[in-house]
Amino acid sequence: MRLFELAKELNTSSKELLAQANGLGVEITSYVSKIDDEDAATIRNGFKKRSSVDLADEEKKNAERQAMKKQKIVASQKKQLDAEGEKLNEAIERSKRIKAERDGTAAQYEAAKAAAAKAKAEKEAKEKAEREAAEAEAVKAAETAKRVQEQIAAQRNKHALPERPAQAPRPEVKPAAPAKAEQSAAKPAAKPEQEKKQKPAAPAPAPAAEKPAQPKFNKDVDKPNKDKKKPPRGFHPDDEDEEDALFRKHARNNGMKQGGKNDRNRGNESNSFGKNDRNQRDKNKDKHGKPAPAPAAEATEALDPAAADIAAKIFRIHGPMLVKDIATKLDQRPNIIIASLMKKGIFASINQAVDKEVAIELAKEFGFTVEVEKARRSLENHNVQKDKAADDDIPEDTIEQLKPRPPVVTFLGHVDHGKTSLMDFIRKAKVAAGEAGGITQHINAYTIEINDEPITFLDTPGHAAFSAMRARGANLTDIAVIIIAADDGIMPQTKEAIKHARNSNVTIMVAINKCDLPTANPDLIYQQLATEGLTPEDWGGDTIVCKVSARTGEGVDHLLEMILLQAEVLELRANPDRRANGTVVEAQMQPGSGPMASVLVTGGTLNVGDIILCGEFYGKIRALTESTGKRLKSIGPSRAATVMGLSGVPEAGAEFRVIPNEKRAKELAEQYAEQKKLESLGAVSQARSIDDIFKKITDAEKLQLTIILRADVQGSVEAIEASIAEIKSEKVSCNILHSGTGAITSNDVQSAGNGTAIIIGFGVSPEAGVLSEARHHGVLVKTFRIIYELLDYVKQEMLNLLPVEHKEVVIGHAQVKQIFELNRIGVAAGSLVTDGIINVTAKARVLRNKKVIHSGDIKTIRHFKDEVKEVRQAMECGILLANYEEFREGDVIECFTYEELPKVL
Repeated sequence: MRLFELAKELNTSSKELLAQANGLGVEITSYVSKIDDEDAATIRNGFKKRSSVDLADEEKKNAERQAMKKQKIVASQKKQLDAEGEKLNEAIERSKRIKAERDGTAAQYEAAKAAAAKAKAEKEAKEKAEREAAEAEAVKAAETAKRVQEQIAAQRNKHALPERPAQAPRPEVKPAAPAKAEQSAAKPAAKPEQEKKQKPAAPAPAPAAEKPAQPKFNKDVDKPNKDKKKPPRGFHPDDEDEEDALFRKHARNNGMKQGGKNDRNRGNESNSFGKNDRNQRDKNKDKHGKPAPAPAAEATEALDPAAADIAAKIFRIHGPMLVKDIATKLDQRPNIIIASLMKKGIFASINQAVDKEVAIELAKEFGFTVEVEKARRSLENHNVQKDKAADDDIPEDTIEQLKPRPPVVTFLGHVDHGKTSLMDFIRKAKVAAGEAGGITQHINAYTIEINDEPITFLDTPGHAAFSAMRARGANLTDIAVIIIAADDGIMPQTKEAIKHARNSNVTIMVAINKCDLPTANPDLIYQQLATEGLTPEDWGGDTIVCKVSARTGEGVDHLLEMILLQAEVLELRANPDRRANGTVVEAQMQPGSGPMASVLVTGGTLNVGDIILCGEFYGKIRALTESTGKRLKSIGPSRAATVMGLSGVPEAGAEFRVIPNEKRAKELAEQYAEQKKLESLGAVSQARSIDDIFKKITDAEKLQLTIILRADVQGSVEAIEASIAEIKSEKVSCNILHSGTGAITSNDVQSAGNGTAIIIGFGVSPEAGVLSEARHHGVLVKTFRIIYELLDYVKQEMLNLLPVEHKEVVIGHAQVKQIFELNRIGVAAGSLVTDGIINVTAKARVLRNKKVIHSGDIKTIRHFKDEVKEVRQAMECGILLANYEEFREGDVIECFTYEELPKVL
């Protein structure tokens, strides 16, 4: 059996069982490694299931490790950016200094630099002084708040309410005692009331002979009957319990009476709690006859609410806040708050709002206790408009929402190693037969049912020009299958595919194709795989290697079984019950249908009629089509389909997501398009150093080939642009004026005619009438079906722009022996050819004492009395030069020609 099967039997994870197996001395390298019966028994006997606490601790450690790794990466990137910024500033200063020296203003530049440094130092000193003053004010405010807090606490302790006795019965409301009893100094009035609370039994009946006296109601206690007949209002969470309110009311009344009695003995200081208390309490009663709050509460409410919060160091928040409001609540100046935000990397003005989490962090930094206010009751709530961006992002999935999903498998490898042929055998199709040049030039996605289990396959090109497509396919996949031809071995694109798969951190499998050929050598492939760090399972490694043949189908079923096995081990999951998001695999402009995009859904379910947003394009899905042409109503996670209905052709590899509102999708698309436009304008960088200036001047002097590019799909545009950019030349450059998908149009011809550019089409044809218009304007239009033919043509056109270069080649020498003056012909130099040949079509120069006296054409050559075209070594001849007769004996006539040099970029 295999390790993951034993893990299922023991009801644990494969990772945990692998760790315990290695601890028990059983050597296992991967989850799919085979285990014999003896090792399985050893693992069963020694297996100890870990507690949930240990698992939680391990997850916590993993999370901390990932967070620490992320912090290191961020710190490294920040350090690198700082270093680049310093280099940039140094280059700018150096260029300014050189310019000042060139213009003769070096002294003024140094003076300005010193003044700027002085101003900067003064500014820093001023900011430091302001910061210290602000800190001193903060300390002073904290001390003031502390004193106010102590005063409030003292007043609360002075007028504290009596403790409510445990399990106290509901107090019985009765009329107060007569006024005479109130003035008596024998016992306080609170005692009878307390006794009544402690003895809840009914009072003894009065004697029959005596008629009970009519009690006198004390208005200081309450106004019963009338208020009691009113029905109670609805309960409010902020209201007190009625029993608590009644207890507090009687406790306050009794406390006031005691305070009045004791205060009269203390003199004038007790007036606030003495005989004037009744009048004061009557004034503080509300319209329902309820008494006002206790004196401690009055003292607290006497302060301003904001000042009370500052004194108590309480920061109340219920959502995003403006910077000026945060400064007011924290009792700080706005510039201090802005400086604190800048330290956190947030640049906000005084009237800008910051998130609730950021405001909470600021409050904690200044020593405040944060209280997050909840929503008030409906009577106090206002109609708050919902944030437009609330539904833009798709919410994160919880573990309970995740369900199993199909695997995404990518075929990677070198060109002509059988990737598409193997895919054709699996799909029972013949795609490879219809491909131009017999090679795949697009990335394609297919969803196939294998034993009632769906698998999504991505077929990638193997040509060197399609490196970006292979990288994109590796990033979208769960399992990368490296296809290697058994008769060819590992090639450069194979190594590149392995590198892409490792960078994407996906599971790697190997399929050795063309094993049916007589020249197949799988053992050599095993050795090469071990060199690349992919040791096969048969050699004790952890890489699954399958021998297959796309022509006969041998081993294909085993390959599919191993793919499903790997998918089961990976436990792939996604949430299908939400709005969909995913990636654009390929995109194109289809004549008659408009923009078409082949998409792969990452999560959620994509339905016909959904509004999708993809970069600067959006639209309502009009149709979903699978690879066989069948129309679909919806697709789930890890499924591929072609989408129709977008407003334009998106970039290959772009992310998409479903937006609930079409109007909001249009706004976001316009924002993205504006941002992209600003980025492209900002990409036109200015010269930042002297080296950049000279480089710009050199590039301006280069010859330039201008191209308008049209391709069938967006991935091909990307690959061609990248391949053309890799053509390096110091003499001529290639500039792509415009690129896009779709047929060659009249607008392309007009653009090319204005800029003297050539039009190149890949996998597309010109529209009707475009070729005749191009001939009229003198525009060259070329179309190709194979990418390497296109690249060869571009290189040749770049070579054609270069001027012809020649090299001088000396072909012979002749020494002047005697001078002859010929009538009506001129002066002839009787010479002996010492080496090489003297040709009449070549050029000659006269050397005297190794110095050039004359250089020009040869007029004629005479051998005896005959005119000849050339004379060879050791032959005598008479040489007449055009426009030269001043020969001397001993001169050397050197004969040379010019040869055309081959053009190189």
